[in-house]
Amino acid sequence: MKLFVFMICLGQSLADPASDLQTCLEEGNELNECLKITMAALKLFMKNGVPEVGLPPLDPLKLANVEFTLAGAVVAFKNVTATGLSNHESKNVQYNKETSTIEMSLFVPKFSTNGNYTLEGKVLNVDGLNSNGPYRNEDSGVTVEGAAKLEKNGNNIVVGKMDFTLKLNKIKIHMECLFPKPGQNCCEKDKKYRSCNPIFARTIHRTINTKTGGSSFVDKFQDEITGRIVDISKDYFNRLLPKVDSSFFF
Repeated sequence: MKLFVFMICLGQSLADPASDLQTCLEEGNELNECLKITMAALKLFMKNGVPEVGLPPLDPLKLANVEFTLAGAVVAFKNVTATGLSNHESKNVQYNKETSTIEMSLFVPKFSTNGNYTLEGKVLNVDGLNSNGPYRNEDSGVTVEGAAKLEKNGNNIVVGKMDFTLKLNKIKIHMECLFPKPGQNCCEKDKKYRSCNPIFARTIHRTINTKTGGSSFVDKFQDEITGRIVDISKDYFNRLLPKVDSSFFF
């Protein structure tokens, strides 16, 4: 009951998550339950960033250009912007005392990217189908799993190694203007893809939106996305944990 009342009060203000965490622990609540406080405040850090140390927010998130092979051709995605990470829900957080590690799991209901693409090379052994145009992508059921290794530094706690991975349930990539005609980049007759070869366009979309094809797409962005999550999260925890009594963790 004490924790329930505490969490209601917390929901009204997250101005000092370190103080809130310390208070929660001093009141005799379970460490793993109190760590939920840190996840609630982390969400605000992801949304707002940390301007004073040059860490931008995760929404929107600008990503570098990436490319991969699809049906024999090379597809490059450029000027990519991602949204949705800061709208995550905390699924689980717990402290493993044996390994001194905070383990966490976040659920992102909807993660989207958009930008431009180019496709070059033979597609299914057919030449002359180079394409370019806008694209968008929606991933649903995205899980972000992470682990933060805690280290004792005198009476303080610091975060050492930190890792995150992305896992997705479903991907839906939509590329417009695939397979143009000479002198005509898009064919408006095809309402869905604006493609001048709708049959090939549907084939490509079926291929890229399979679990295997979708995983290849996400894998290309994986390091950059998780790297940015680590930057924000590590800075946040290293601000918070030194203000908390280390005896609760070690």
